[in-house]
Amino acid sequence: MSLYVFGYGSLINMSENKELNLKKKRRVCPVMINGLKRAFNVASSSSGKYKVLGVKNTKDADKKCNGILIQIDREKELAALLKREANYIPKEVDLARIRFPYNKTLTFQPGDKVVCFYPQAKFTLTQQASKQVNLRPNYLTICLTGAAKFGKDFLTDFIATTPELAKH
Repeated sequence: MSLYVFGYGSLINMSENKELNLKKKRRVCPVMINGLKRAFNVASSSSGKYKVLGVKNTKDADKKCNGILIQIDREKELAALLKREANYIPKEVDLARIRFPYNKTLTFQPGDKVVCFYPQAKFTLTQQASKQVNLRPNYLTICLTGAAKFGKDFLTDFIATTPELAKH
């Protein structure tokens, strides 16, 4: 049984993931998840000084979000990610929602799970509040640099499925 984390923001940039043992050989796969909407709508701290990316489920069939599946160690790495992503709640993703449009695929085995970090309600910014809060410094660069490492199509989809970026 493998555990995968769906990285859709700064987790896409593997070189920034100090919580993961990067020397360990692991499966990393770019994917698209149907029915998931990404937005800059999460306060990066309780002070609400900066915002970062979050996701939410949607019934809109046209909404989708790309990111990467990262195979992680259930004990050490999961604990470190839970600490890092303290403003989020890990929830299991239905494997049927996952698509593989980037020339790489995984075959899930019985018992495999994928979790996604959804923002806690108390850290989720309203659309109005989000307009008044700046991005965490360097955050967008980290996300875009990570997305670019998975190819032009992945980067293009990352921008297209992030409403605040698609507008520009």
